[in-house]
Amino acid sequence: MGVQGHARQKTGRRGIDLTSISLAAVVAYLGAHAMTGRQGIGSAMELAEQESRLTRELAELQARRAQLSDEVKRLREPSLDLDLLEERARLMLNAAHPDEVILTPPKG
Repeated sequence: MGVQGHARQKTGRRGIDLTSISLAAVVAYLGAHAMTGRQGIGSAMELAEQESRLTRELAELQARRAQLSDEVKRLREPSLDLDLLEERARLMLNAAHPDEVILTPPKG
């Protein structure tokens, strides 16, 4: 009877070891997946960076849109800004007054 009890104890102990190892492997897998998975911490950090970059880009585009809206408003008939109209025409036609000196910045 003593030998059989000893054999059971070894089997039970081996079962606990196997259970512990299996549990540790599952925990390790889930932990790694939580860090690197599609919805893991790394992915959340990348999404936060992308959100802040897109928010900055949106603010820049909204400022540019406001600037262009102001120019369009100033070029409409009721509030026509003649100086702006002349400036735009010169740029588009690459023209200048005869008494003007045109400076171009060096390339490169």
